[in-house]
Amino acid sequence: MKPMNINMLLVAAMASVASGQSMTLLPDTYIVSDFSYDGSVAAGNMLGPYETFRWTAETGPVLLGRASLPLIGLAAGSPDISHDGTRISASIVNDTGEFLTQG
Repeated sequence: MKPMNINMLLVAAMASVASGQSMTLLPDTYIVSDFSYDGSVAAGNMLGPYETFRWTAETGPVLLGRASLPLIGLAAGSPDISHDGTRISASIVNDTGEFLTQG
């Protein structure tokens, strides 16, 4: 199965609201790897630089910072998201050797 298929259904997993369910299609360059429990927040990598992104219906996809690709030539892992969607974890290699937490 192509990762792109997940994106097509991505945001169909969003939470039900009083007016019914909605579905949002992301561009093919965004690969979703995880959802919050209620489906209102998604996280994944953008193809190309493999930069981590966070998606909500309000903001759309928002890139979260440095990508691993320019430093090591490949992605360093797939992002995960917390149950409530407030935290995203991802391995991002940087050139300083530091372990950092953002957000």
